[in-house]
Amino acid sequence: PPRSTLFPYTTLFRSAVYVRPETFAGPEMVSPEAGATPTRQAVILGAADGLTLVVGLLLGMRHHSGAVFAAALSAGLAELVGMSAALWLSNTRNVKNFVVAMSCGVMTALACVIPALPYLFWGGTVALSAALALLAALGAFICWMRPEKGTRAALETYGLLLAAGALCFAATLL
Repeated sequence: PPRSTLFPYTTLFRSAVYVRPETFAGPEMVSPEAGATPTRQAVILGAADGLTLVVGLLLGMRHHSGAVFAAALSAGLAELVGMSAALWLSNTRNVKNFVVAMSCGVMTALACVIPALPYLFWGGTVALSAALALLAALGAFICWMRPEKGTRAALETYGLLLAAGALCFAATLL
């Protein structure tokens, strides 16, 4: 076809950047304006994973305040290894992918442990309230890191955390 008829298509395909499969877990299209680098994606993935895990711990162990921090720390360390290893082993092993994998693992561990810190100092409602405030702050960090900004990012992020909380709470009723 004539060059002029290809213009809309070539413009369309130039509007995104292709990320090579060995850069992150699979080929995908990433908007250059979004700044969604593989490391940024790994941090978002890790933070969301850690937060949903700690939501389950907070709700599941709400009657065992003394054990919450130890459980969150153990889960965070296991997730540090698990998430890092999963990303590292699923990609070409090089320094860049190691940094991406470790970013995910470290963020998972931090997101799991930070909301449980109040249980080192308090118990009951005070610790739970402080933990929920930290959880909300980490949720705001995820919203800030996401390529989507504003209301959409907040509704999706906090909606997923609420869904995780509802499922975990329902499980405690069994």
